[in-house]
Amino acid sequence: MIKRQGSNYLLILLIILENLFLLVFYRQHITSQAVNSTCYFTTSLLFGLITLVKFYNIPEISVYPQATPNKKYLLILFYAACFLLLNSVTIRIIKTNDYAQMSDIIPAIQIFSKRLLSGQIPYSQSAMEPLGYHGPSNYLPLHWLPYSIAEFFHFDYRTITFAIWFLGALVVMFRSMRCKNICIQILIPVLVSGSYLLLVNVSPGTIACTVETMIAGYYMLLYSARDKKVIC
Repeated sequence: MIKRQGSNYLLILLIILENLFLLVFYRQHITSQAVNSTCYFTTSLLFGLITLVKFYNIPEISVYPQATPNKKYLLILFYAACFLLLNSVTIRIIKTNDYAQMSDIIPAIQIFSKRLLSGQIPYSQSAMEPLGYHGPSNYLPLHWLPYSIAEFFHFDYRTITFAIWFLGALVVMFRSMRCKNICIQILIPVLVSGSYLLLVNVSPGTIACTVETMIAGYYMLLYSARDKKVIC
C-alpha cells in the first residue's frame, strides 16, 4: 500500500514537471532546447512506465470507503467552481481572438463539417483545396466529427474543444473522489485546472486557434477508462 501511495505522488510530480518543461522552462530561457526536449521526453516516458508498473498484474483492487455525502457535495461544488473559472477564462479568449486569421486546423474542420452536413464526401480529393492543400486530409473522424454539432447549431467551434477537454477533466476529477486520501481528492482537480490556466497564461493561442486541448481530453478519457475497478 505504501508503494502504491508513493507512486501516486511520483506521478503527480511528473505531471508538474511535464507542464514546467512544456510551458515554462524553455520559454523563460531557463533551459536550452536540447535539455528541455530531453527532460520533457524523459518525464513523459517515466509517467507512462510508472503507470504500467503500478497496475501491472493487479486483477482487482478493493475499493476504499467512498467519500461521505457531505464531503462529496463539497467536492462537487469545488469541481463546479473549477468549471466556472475555466469556462470564463475560455470565453474571454474566444471573444478576443479570431481564429480565422491565425488558424488552419479550425477552418479545415469547418470544411469537413460543412461537407458532411451538406451530403458531400468529407475526404474528397479536392476538399482541402480552399486552404491550399491537395489530396484528402489525414484527420481522423474524431478529430473533426464532434464539431459538426457546432456547425449544425451555429455556435463557435472552440466551444466543442473546451467541452471535450472538460469532460475528460471531469471524469478524472470524479475518479479522484474514490481515493481515500483527501489530499489526492483536492490535488488532482487543482493540477488539472492549474495546467489549463498555465496554458492560458503562457500560450493562449493554443486554446484560441487549435484543438490540442480536445486531444488532451481524449487522453484523459482513455486513461480513466483503462480499468473501472482500479483506483488511486
